[in-house]
Amino acid sequence: MEKTGAPSLWGSLGVKPNGINQGGLGDCWFLAAASAIAEKPSRLQKIFVNTDYPAEGIFELNMYFSGKPTTVVVDDRLPVTSWSSPSFTGKSTNGAWWGPIIEKAYAKLNVNYKNIVGGNPLQAFRVLTNMPAKDYTVRSYGSNTSGVKMTPDQIFDIIEASDKNEFLMTASCDISWNNMVSGHAFTILSAHTLMKDGAVYKKLIKIRNPWSSEKYTGPWSDSDSRWTADFKSQVGLVVANDGTFFIDSADFHMAYYKFAVVHYKDWKTTSKKITSIKESTVTKFEFSNPVAQSFALSLDGLQARWFPSSTCRKSEWTATYSL
Repeated sequence: MEKTGAPSLWGSLGVKPNGINQGGLGDCWFLAAASAIAEKPSRLQKIFVNTDYPAEGIFELNMYFSGKPTTVVVDDRLPVTSWSSPSFTGKSTNGAWWGPIIEKAYAKLNVNYKNIVGGNPLQAFRVLTNMPAKDYTVRSYGSNTSGVKMTPDQIFDIIEASDKNEFLMTASCDISWNNMVSGHAFTILSAHTLMKDGAVYKKLIKIRNPWSSEKYTGPWSDSDSRWTADFKSQVGLVVANDGTFFIDSADFHMAYYKFAVVHYKDWKTTSKKITSIKESTVTKFEFSNPVAQSFALSLDGLQARWFPSSTCRKSEWTATYSL
């Protein structure tokens, strides 16, 4: 791809989470995770060994392969369309190229671009951060009335607490509603409680689409008449086609069947390779927590997408104990 001018890794405005501009590849699940990480620029910059765009166009990135640190080296030669624009993720509106580069590195780790079509944001978070993560199931997939596991208030409370702790969050949509995109992953940004006359009026969740644009037209969309000047002030509403929108917790419950939370903080970790797990068997492991403290246990297997289809995959796992 022929470049014009001096390219920028972070863009003219510095690291911005809307630096993600998804292209024709179905990897919204990965891009939603990467965008969540970029909410705190230092977290994204920790993945890149490069501090700026190198003249050689060669990048080194820190990732985790089955819970173990690894580095991935890629160049800036990207697949392009017949009209010379990126086939997949392109540079952001402020000229940042970190999106296409991190996507290419992740594709390389997974053998090729094809192998990152479709997936779980939790997998991407583990590879990019190695932080403990949890999936919360809201209800059954494809039905907003069956298999209900959580109430709207329970969802909001978890997201609000995670927001206060600056954890990373994504949500998976499975219902087409008011132009909401079904089969698509979004980044959860924050939780907001609207107050009216001294009482709680509505609980809103702020979300971003990795397309960097948004078609949602439902309740509390940017142009919705429910927005008073006071409500706009309470949440800092910015009316722009930037992929960011608000939805109330009840509608979140209807449109999203699960969401993920990554407990991003300064953990001390110990990892151990486990090769004795066999399919269709129950394996027991015991861990000792010497003092009363929070801990997390993560179990990472070798994902099928990491290997060519003709390769036999080993049954190998890595247990990471985080304190």
